[in-house]
Amino acid sequence: MKRKSDFTIEVFGLKEGKHDYQFPVDLKLFEQYEVDYLQDANCIAKVKLDKSSTMIRVDIEISGKVILICDRSLEPFDYDVKVNEKYFFKYGDRHEEISEEICLIPFNESEIDLQQLLYDFILLALPTRRIHPDYMDGVEDEDDTSAYFSTGNVIEEDEEEEDKPIDPRWEKLKKLK
Repeated sequence: MKRKSDFTIEVFGLKEGKHDYQFPVDLKLFEQYEVDYLQDANCIAKVKLDKSSTMIRVDIEISGKVILICDRSLEPFDYDVKVNEKYFFKYGDRHEEISEEICLIPFNESEIDLQQLLYDFILLALPTRRIHPDYMDGVEDEDDTSAYFSTGNVIEEDEEEEDKPIDPRWEKLKKLK
């Protein structure tokens, strides 16, 4: 039997309408997933649940601080987390994730577990390159994900193409223009 997490909401018997919940998010959540670059977490997840007869809309607002390990210096530093996301649980005949923000759940589902959602939303809010603010000098744009690769032969190849004689058939076709 699956163990209930600290982020479970009982929805069976819950009246239709809006309901507010608040969950503390700390390092225990991340230890379950073996995240090694996060040293501590102190966040609050505010959940606004709107239940109707056909679906449950969940608005999640997460705010707080996490302590990350710098990729460059291996020193810990504070990082502010701010997340505003929405997620929908639609009632149906089976369990199925339809898209990134819609999940199909059976009509007789008694509870929804937000643990995986909270984990995913916080991780997506963290930077891919974790650089301590003291070492940001010389670091290019943090959101720049482009990569550069050069063999050093690019210029030489272009020059060689210009020196090669053009096939006479192509010469005749160019004259048709």
